[in-house]
Amino acid sequence: MKKTVLAAAIVIAASVIGSAQAGTYKTVPYGNNPFLFCKYGMPSDGWVSQGDGKWRKIVKRPNKRWISTFEDVCSTRNGRDITPDPANQQAANGRDPALVP
Repeated sequence: MKKTVLAAAIVIAASVIGSAQAGTYKTVPYGNNPFLFCKYGMPSDGWVSQGDGKWRKIVKRPNKRWISTFEDVCSTRNGRDITPDPANQQAANGRDPALVP
C-alpha cells in the first residue's frame, strides 16, 4: 500500500513539474507590456513591428537584442492568441476615443 501511494505521488509530482516547464515567460520592454511591445517593436533599437511577429528595420544596422523575444512573444505561429490590449478603448469598441461625437 505504501509503495502504491509513493509511486502515485512521484507520478503526480513529475506531471506537475513537466507542465510547469512547458510554458515559458519572457520579460519584454515597455514596462513588461506585451501589447505595446507587439504593436510598436523597438524603434529606439532601429526596428518596428509589422504585425504577427514580423519586423522591419528602420536603420541600416538595428540592435537585435529584442528580436528573438519579439518573434516568440508576438507570433501566432506558436499557437499564441495576441488579443488587442484591453486598456485600449479604440480596440474595445472600434471607435477612436479622441474623436468628439
